[in-house]
Amino acid sequence: MTMSAVTDNAKNLFQKLVAGYQYTFKELSALCDYTHTELCLALLYLIKEGKMKQYRLQEVYYQAVD
Repeated sequence: MTMSAVTDNAKNLFQKLVAGYQYTFKELSALCDYTHTELCLALLYLIKEGKMKQYRLQEVYYQAVD
């Protein structure tokens, strides 16, 4: 997978997210229909860019940042 594909996947994922809403990995997987590897790389990219937060309550949650 190229870096270009990772950034494209990340941008597409970010456009589907609602700011402030909490998503589990399973919900994100269903939302974007990426492989687990593709989704992990997209999430890492968005977290690194400061566009998404990851935190743990009872499960791990992901949240888009305004």
